Amino acid sequence: MARADLDDLKTIRKAHGGTVNDVLLTVVTGALREWLLSRGEPVVAGTSVRALVPLSMRDEDASAGSRVSSYLVDLPVGSPIPRCG
Repeated sequence: MARADLDDLKTIRKAHGGTVNDVLLTVVTGALREWLLSRGEPVVAGTSVRALVPLSMRDEDASAGSRVSSYLVDLPVGSPIPRCG
């Protein structure tokens, strides 16, 4: 688990584009890369880690609430400079 200040994430988003979720996935990608390297795992340019990412699916009728769905996303841990957006 990790905590982040939403205002900091929004500042990064404004500077680099994308969404707050893009910024979070970029941070997670960089952290996974560092963790894999620290364990001596082979990480090359094409290395990726597939992650199951929750996504809020809001209905047009807000009173109906929202649903959460999951998507498989390939995180490019092989990139030494992750970018969001």
